[in-house]
Amino acid sequence: MVVVMRFLAQLIDIVLYFVILVASYILLLPIVQRFVPSNTYAPISVFIITLLLYFLLQYPFYKNKQTIGKGFFGLHIKFNRDAHENPFISVFIREVFIKLMSLYMLCLPVFFGKEGLHEKATSTEIICLK
Repeated sequence: MVVVMRFLAQLIDIVLYFVILVASYILLLPIVQRFVPSNTYAPISVFIITLLLYFLLQYPFYKNKQTIGKGFFGLHIKFNRDAHENPFISVFIREVFIKLMSLYMLCLPVFFGKEGLHEKATSTEIICLK
């Protein structure tokens, strides 16, 4: 059951990211192109803005060691290390740098009930609070 909840939570997070990505490019790219004359730098700027928007939307959940999808299903990120100096940074690294920057390709084992690279890299696992 936890595997299904993890899959659905992951799906919510993926859909949320792509909605923000598409909305950013539709709404922000024309505005950014007015200020950034280069056809190369404008899309890169919008991509960076998209990552910041996603981070700001997820920030309250990161503080609780969750994402929006995990919060919806009552899942929680548990740290396996004895002492994490800053769990927020670990959640940020786990969710943004490892998942988003890899476009979820490194997280595919999660869909099959196995530990993903993002969990190995941050010494975390997902537990159900409900």
